[in-house]
Parts: sequence; C-alpha cells; structure tokens
Amino acid sequence: MITVYGSPTNRAFRILWLLEELEQPYTCRPIDFRAGEHRSDWFLKLNPHGKVPVIDVDGVVLFESAAIVTHVCELYPDKGLMPPVGDARRPHFFKWLHFAMAEMDAPLWTIAKHKFAYPKEFRVEGADKGPKRDFVRAAEIVMDEMASKPFLLGDEFSAVDLFITTMVTWAKRIKVDAVPDSLAEWSLKNAERPAFQRALAQAAIE
Repeated sequence: MITVYGSPTNRAFRILWLLEELEQPYTCRPIDFRAGEHRSDWFLKLNPHGKVPVIDVDGVVLFESAAIVTHVCELYPDKGLMPPVGDARRPHFFKWLHFAMAEMDAPLWTIAKHKFAYPKEFRVEGADKGPKRDFVRAAEIVMDEMASKPFLLGDEFSAVDLFITTMVTWAKRIKVDAVPDSLAEWSLKNAERPAFQRALAQAAIE
C-alpha cells in the first residue's frame, strides 16, 4: 500500500507523476498548509520538518524527493525509470538527480520563500535575483547536455527527466521568465505524457 502526503499543487506532484508512470496504485492524502496541518503532531511524526512530499510504502516512511524517487524506482526496476545496477547510465542518473535538486529546486524554493512561504517580516525584496540567475544557468547546462539527445540519459525518458520537467513547470508558475525557450518546450512535451495528465487529474479529486 502506498500513500503520498501532499497534492498536485506542490512538490508532491512529482511523486504522483512518478507513481503514475510506474502504474502503481496509491492514495493521495492532501495536507492543508493554511490550516497548519503540516505542523500537527501526527504529520511531524512522518516528517519532523513539516514539509511535503512524504510517502509511506508498506510502512517505510520517507521524505525528500530524491530519496523517494530512488527508493520507489528501485522497487519497480522493470519499469525502466532508473537504470539498473551495472548500467553505465546509472551514475549519471544520480548525478543529474542531485544536480536538479541542488541547482534547480533549491533556487526555486528560495524564490518561493520570499514570495509567499516566509512570514512577511522575513521576506526580502529583490532576494529572487540571484536564485533566478542560478536557475537559468542550471537550465542552460541541462539543455547543453541534451543538445544531441532527447533526454538527459539518452533516448529514453527517466525519472530525472520527470523531476526537471516539474521544476521547469514550477519556475514558469513563479515567473522565472528567463527559462530557456527550448527547455520550456521540452517540458511541455513531457507534460503531454498520459501519466502526467493522470497525476494532474488528482487536483480535481481533492
């Protein structure tokens, strides 16, 4: 049994999409941040940092997106979303997964914190300038890597492409306007995948 804590409107979407790609049944449990549910005793037992996504896979509870994707993909190796042990692409999968989290997700989260996540007294006007530059530079590096191939690891879509697609979508939503057009177009094409659309449909269920 798999339960995802979060919703299609936050970072948990990448886990919902992943599970749809893997064709695994799951339950999505939204967390009401406005009501402070992320600070409730029961949720802090799942993630003491009070953030989503969190996943419970048959009693194994994990937070942090990169850890979740690694564990879940390893449970279903036949689906091909992460190269198996011994595959020459495997170390590059981890390289790009952690690059995406450190160089793309982290700047976006900094921007978001100063836009809405921090209490008003902690927000700094203009604090988004450096993170926007950092995100765009990382996006350019990703596109350079894909200059001669459709996906980061080659000809096949993987979970790292899924992660970066969700980050580009997030960047556009919080108005990082300098996202390279080619990366935005690549992301939109990935968003046409049926699994993406099924995950997105969870928003209508909430």
